Amino acid sequence: MTLAVLFPGQGALPRRQPQAVLETPALPPLLDTASKAMGEDLARLVRRGAHLTRTDVAQPLLAVACMAVWPTLRDAREVAMVAGHSFGDFLALAAAADLDPHLVVELAVERGRAFAEAARGLPGDLLALTPASTADPVSEAEVEALLAGEPSLVLAAHNAPREWVVSGPPEALQRVQRTHGGRRLQVGGPWHHPGLDLTAAPFGERVAPHVPARLARPYVSGLLEAPTHDGARALATMVLQCTAPVRWAGLLGQLHDCGVSRLAAVGPGRVLRALAHHNGWRREDLHLVGTPDEVTLLPC
Repeated sequence: MTLAVLFPGQGALPRRQPQAVLETPALPPLLDTASKAMGEDLARLVRRGAHLTRTDVAQPLLAVACMAVWPTLRDAREVAMVAGHSFGDFLALAAAADLDPHLVVELAVERGRAFAEAARGLPGDLLALTPASTADPVSEAEVEALLAGEPSLVLAAHNAPREWVVSGPPEALQRVQRTHGGRRLQVGGPWHHPGLDLTAAPFGERVAPHVPARLARPYVSGLLEAPTHDGARALATMVLQCTAPVRWAGLLGQLHDCGVSRLAAVGPGRVLRALAHHNGWRREDLHLVGTPDEVTLLPC
């Protein structure tokens, strides 16, 4: 078995019963780290539903949930490579570099705060164009043609052969939704929009001192042609991914071409399981690992 570990993006957090995430074993020390860095009680904020509207809460929560599981998985199974979707791309780089989980959480707090502030000056959201609202198949050229009349919108993600996501101001998204359908993704901001570049670069500079020249395991990105051990290249790609479309369909194809036979989604992973299935992976080939105890359920 060749195993790749996937880290989810902000949209993977459960909208209902968020306390399920808080009940993960090994979470309390990381929750304390996040709360101290935030200056607020993260668990209390999540119980109030703040993670649904505040990026500066959602991203630290996701980092805590994933970093509570990752060390156990890393030590118990041979991980061939790591990858992440959107915010999860930062977590994948952290896993590839073997960063201390508490440092990862502190950096996630900084990232969430910075991008939340950026979103206040660049209000917007995401719109998923799915099979229910568009013809099958949908090419990138068709999506670009659709957006031609809305220059404020950009492509945010290609998640599956039949799923594209666009990013931009609410008014423009509403116009596209009225004419072409789709599903609004309220994730706190117009993520992967070029207007966020002034936020991405400083965050990269903050992470840079912690990334070794050679990563402990390959980092995979849809923006790269092949997995890489090169720390500087992976860091530059992570920064670029903040303002570039997520090429998730291509990334999953790249993993298949590299001989990966099993996928493990760390933390809240139901969204990643669905996307893997939409990209032709068998359901039994993607395992959800939401707690350290669930690592033992992974095939050896």
